[in-house]
Amino acid sequence: MKKFLLGAAALTLSVFMANAQYTPTKDADAPYSSSDGNVTMESVWIRSLKTIVSDDGVTNNFPADILTNANARCYAFKDGKLIFVHRVVVGENTVPRLEVFDAATGDYLETKSLDGLAFTTPSGSVNNSIAIDGAGNIVLFNLVTDIYSGALDMWVMADLNATPVNKIRFSYGAQESLFPETKDGTVRIDNFNVYGDMNGNGYVMGAVAASGTNPHKDYLTSVFRWDIKDGALVGTTDPDSDFSPELNFGIPGQPTIIKLEELFPISSLNLGGAPYVRPISENLFYVDGQASYPSLYDMEGKLQDGFSKAPAGVAFFSASGCGVDEVVIGGVTYFLSALYLNSQGKDGYPDNSFGLFSYEGGFSTAKFLFDFPKQGFGSASTTAYSTLPIIDKKSISYTATEATVDVYIFICNNGFAKYQMKIKGNFSGIDDVAVDAVTARYVDGNIEMTEEVGSVEVYTLTGQKVNEAQNTKIVSAPFTNGLYIVKMTTKAGETFSEKVLVK
Repeated sequence: MKKFLLGAAALTLSVFMANAQYTPTKDADAPYSSSDGNVTMESVWIRSLKTIVSDDGVTNNFPADILTNANARCYAFKDGKLIFVHRVVVGENTVPRLEVFDAATGDYLETKSLDGLAFTTPSGSVNNSIAIDGAGNIVLFNLVTDIYSGALDMWVMADLNATPVNKIRFSYGAQESLFPETKDGTVRIDNFNVYGDMNGNGYVMGAVAASGTNPHKDYLTSVFRWDIKDGALVGTTDPDSDFSPELNFGIPGQPTIIKLEELFPISSLNLGGAPYVRPISENLFYVDGQASYPSLYDMEGKLQDGFSKAPAGVAFFSASGCGVDEVVIGGVTYFLSALYLNSQGKDGYPDNSFGLFSYEGGFSTAKFLFDFPKQGFGSASTTAYSTLPIIDKKSISYTATEATVDVYIFICNNGFAKYQMKIKGNFSGIDDVAVDAVTARYVDGNIEMTEEVGSVEVYTLTGQKVNEAQNTKIVSAPFTNGLYIVKMTTKAGETFSEKVLVK
């Protein structure tokens, strides 16, 4: 794998921002609460175009000079820090870099230069998106304006002080002649995400955008997937890959192309600009597009769940933002999604804000809890459509009557913030220690868990219990194929839920 040394011995620009413009403050409208008072969102800090921090009534605390002009479109959380990628458009004489903020306080910490990061894409933007893989590695990607004439580069860093290593350099290049249909248009992918360990086994995904020059009509509802084995791109015909389903191309190194069978709303003909993918298991992933609502799919592109299944009126908001996250606490799923992007706010809901939803089982029981921040982040336009929530699952803590988890939200060009979500309930008997999540997967007619649990229950998405067992690591799967919710209670009393696809 090709490596490089960061310019000037891992050049770090640590510019202290003393101006009050850069001082994080609390959201004055918080806390926000559900109608029954059982779920609240308390402000830790906020930086936004709407957060005025001076007597002139104008000066806000969004660091626009650091996160400039939609060039900081994506961020990640690692080791107590928020890391924003600062992209560079090909042809610009600037250096790609990472902008680092203290997640606890919102204070600006440093700029990490990536001078020498040798992305090969002939078009698009380098250092456009960032993800944290299952092993905690920082993963960097470029934006590809056309996957057939350009290239996908993926770089991996163990931490902010590590030397990035190039793990993927994929281009159709000379193989383009094998796919003559691609001459009918371009295939653009803005954002990439990962599942598993990029130094071990996992996969990379990116959804095709309906933007750019002459987008190819046959791929406007497609997601591309590249498999990683032993830290390297694997051939799609490799029978030993744990992550490779049957693929569209029989040529080693080519991606799986997953055609989504259904979008919501059904009137959508494509995913819109800069769609976002969030893998949640070996077999399932969310897609959220600027022209479609968040939806959960399997690796065959079949719609499994999402706002299309929700009760009437729950999907009241605009499908213009791209980015979702969820967490399960006490058997209930809490789901974050942006509401109205740019200048689309209406009916008392501001521009550029988020909504918290909850459901038990599937989206058929979903309900809207509240929106925040109440004033929104601002009204600056963002054609990047980046509306990214991050729920830090490792921060979950318990008392006998309350669970707490850290939440981060970001809307490109407008603001970012940290909140603490607090959930009232009976959590007595649960140890307030960091516990690795118990997960479940379907294997040969059974549902297997990563450890023996005190009890396990299997439900349909509509809430019907179809199986249960105690003190076990394995339970028989339902006979009918489909998506099920597996609720597991550890012997320490902590509850986890997992979406499991039986097929």
